[in-house]
Amino acid sequence: KAVDRALEARLEDAREALQHKALEVLGAFKTLCTPSASGAATQLQAPRALRLLPLLVLAALKHPALRAGSGVRVAERIAAMSDVLTLPPEALVQPLLAARVYALHDLPAAAADAHGAVALPPRLGLSAEDLAPHGIYLVCCGPECLLWLGRSADPALVRSLLDQPSVQAVPSGVLMFPDLGPEFDLNRRAAAIIRRVCALAHDAWTPVTVVCKEDGPPHIRVLLGQRLVEDMDPAAPSYQQFLNQLRDKVNRGSF
Repeated sequence: KAVDRALEARLEDAREALQHKALEVLGAFKTLCTPSASGAATQLQAPRALRLLPLLVLAALKHPALRAGSGVRVAERIAAMSDVLTLPPEALVQPLLAARVYALHDLPAAAADAHGAVALPPRLGLSAEDLAPHGIYLVCCGPECLLWLGRSADPALVRSLLDQPSVQAVPSGVLMFPDLGPEFDLNRRAAAIIRRVCALAHDAWTPVTVVCKEDGPPHIRVLLGQRLVEDMDPAAPSYQQFLNQLRDKVNRGSF
């Protein structure tokens, strides 16, 4: 609905309507279902089934389809709006709006094993605070899979993943993800994770792999920053700031 409104009216009207709808839902829950119906709550309250509603709303506001400002190219916004209007919920919510982040350097033994069904590893938060300098992370976000390489990543893991001797030897930018064979364990397991995430999204994409290094070019690091929706950026607040804004508006009855 928000994208439809953006097409028919102003982008800012669509963004405000999306936030207003979330406030209506959260305000109704506070009024009808909580002891603090008439008082100010110190935390934003939501039913278990809607605990992620604020995060998804914030992710939508930061997505190119609804992102404010002039930093989104017209073609990129049109393509993003088309995705939002046509994709099934399983692909739209994750990984398109809220990316899936996995720590490849710390995979559990049973994760992404070649035997039987692929067991996905635990997902990480969508914040730069969860990225360690020694880490290697896979960020699945729909049409792209970002491969984030920390400056201190273990060379043995880099070789197992990409058959390169070190992080410095891996070029930043678009990469055809290699199929190196079963002897390259991390490469095999990362490819299995990508295939599984695509399958969960009904194979809506054949994702492009983009290498994003901690000390790489700024225009490539921006791609990762836009997917870490819990962090503050020029287009919208951080997740914690957004929760506080929603809480204050619900307490004031501003919905």
